[in-house]
Amino acid sequence: MRPEHAIARVRRAADRSPVGLAFAVGGRFLVTCAHVVNAALGRPLREASPPEQSELQLVFPFGDGLKGHQPLRSASVAVWLPSDPDRFDLEDVALLELHEDLPRGVPVLRPATDIRHAAVQMVGPVPKRAHHVHVNGELMGAVDRSRFHIDERLSGVFRVVQGFSGGPVWYQESGKVVGMLQAASVDDRATDVYIIGRDTIREVYSAFGPRKAVEIDGVALGSTVLFGVAGALAAVSKVGWSWMALAAGLAVAGVVYAVGRLVR
Repeated sequence: MRPEHAIARVRRAADRSPVGLAFAVGGRFLVTCAHVVNAALGRPLREASPPEQSELQLVFPFGDGLKGHQPLRSASVAVWLPSDPDRFDLEDVALLELHEDLPRGVPVLRPATDIRHAAVQMVGPVPKRAHHVHVNGELMGAVDRSRFHIDERLSGVFRVVQGFSGGPVWYQESGKVVGMLQAASVDDRATDVYIIGRDTIREVYSAFGPRKAVEIDGVALGSTVLFGVAGALAAVSKVGWSWMALAAGLAVAGVVYAVGRLVR
C-alpha cells in the first residue's frame, strides 16, 4: 500500500483550482486542514467560525476512474475543530464526509503508534508539473501542543510549497501516518516544515458524540461510550483509524504565534 494513493485534491469552489490536499481515514471520511477548507470556500484562511456552506469537490489522482479519468467526489464538512481565532493554528483540522463511497483503489491510511525522531515522507503538487512529487524530511520534535517540526532534506529540486497542506506525513519505513502537513517557512532558504500531530487530529472524532458506531480496523464496535477516568473506551464516530477509538478529547490551550506560512 502506498500512502500517497490515499490523497485527494481539494478544489476551490469558484474556479475549481486546487488549494490543498485531504486523505482518506476510513469509510467515507477524509481529514484536511481547516485553512484548506477556508481557501476552497473563498474565506479568510484563519477564519475560525464553521462555514455555513461547506460543500467541496475532491479529485482523487490515484482512484480508478473510467477511461483513465481521475474520480471526482463531493464532500461536506462533518466536523470543524477550530473554535477560537487565537488558537486557529493549533486546531487547524476539519473532517470531510463524502456524499458517496471512496473511489476504487483509494486506501485508508493508518496512524503510527508512536512519534519519534525518524525519516518521513510528504507528497504534494508543484508548479509546472502535472503530477505530484515527493519530499523527504526528518521528524525533529514538538514545537507546541499540537504541532511537530520537520527538517526537509533538499536532495533534489522539489520542496514543500503551496498545495501540500492537508496531505499526510508518514514514516518511510512503515507507511504509517504521523500527522498532517500544515505550514512551511516563509524563507526560501529555510527547510522547516510544520505538521499537525495525530493526537490533535483525534479531536475531530470526539465531536461525533457518544452514541455513534465506529469501525476500527474492520470491526464494528457498539455505540455505548464511557468518558472520564473510569471509562475504558471512547467510540467517537463512524471513522476507521485505529487510534480514533481512544480519543476522549485532548485539551488544546494557549495562544499560538505563527511560525511560517500556511502552504494550502
